[in-house]
Amino acid sequence: MIASRTGDVEMVRLLLAAGVTMDLRNQDGHTALTYASWEGRVEVVRLLLMARKDRDLAASDDEVCGALRMAASNGYAEVARLLLESGAEKDVANDEGRTALVTASASGRVEVVRLLLEAGANPDLADEDGCTALMIASSRCDLEVVRLLLDSGADKDIADKGGRTALMKVSFGPPAIIRLLS
Repeated sequence: MIASRTGDVEMVRLLLAAGVTMDLRNQDGHTALTYASWEGRVEVVRLLLMARKDRDLAASDDEVCGALRMAASNGYAEVARLLLESGAEKDVANDEGRTALVTASASGRVEVVRLLLEAGANPDLADEDGCTALMIASSRCDLEVVRLLLDSGADKDIADKGGRTALMKVSFGPPAIIRLLS
């Protein structure tokens, strides 16, 4: 896990060649793949995904989906692209109901938001509070992400569990976002 987190490509290669199991989890549930994704270690992620494929492990499991959310949160578009190409499910949510798109939108990761939308991520999925990616981007006053989400067909009229829409969440925000949502 340390080699993956620090991006030590040669050590990861050696460990994989020696048959070390790279999908073991630590006490927090993280694996070498989730750490490498969190840190944006493109080459390590590529190696680990190839090793998973060689062992015929499903790319849609929670490890890969968690790795996608981590890459999305930190804005690592190339890592996210590799994970999506390996078959990561783009709309799988974590325990709080957050998908990779919601996570990327909450962090203002424009390139990852664009990538996920192009891959067909559902812009209207909501977290446990009923907040969609559009609501979160609106509340952050993130014009570029709001525009991307609306252009992809996000429903601006969905309300969260408190009855607030994206427009309500930005009602005191920048006029440009208010115009987009009106």
